[in-house]
Amino acid sequence: MSNLTTHEVELTIKKMVRDLCPGDASQMADTSRLAEDLGYHSLALVELAFAIEDRFDIEPIDQGTAQSIRTVADVVGYVQSKVAANATEQEFTK
Repeated sequence: MSNLTTHEVELTIKKMVRDLCPGDASQMADTSRLAEDLGYHSLALVELAFAIEDRFDIEPIDQGTAQSIRTVADVVGYVQSKVAANATEQEFTK
């Protein structure tokens, strides 16, 4: 996934959030809260986490981190940081 730009990562995540959204995502914004605004319940959040982990080949999201991810922007920021860290690690181990 290291070949994706941060913008491409952002667009992919937003599409995933929109596609897996159990509620109405038509007015989704960066500040939209996953549970309160988009209708994500615990099972839908787990499904989103698994899909993101799988798509971007990142480590599972721990419980503490998961509780701090509340908005679309939080998801984007978290995944971008993990993708960047993985890219750096891959470059370092070459």
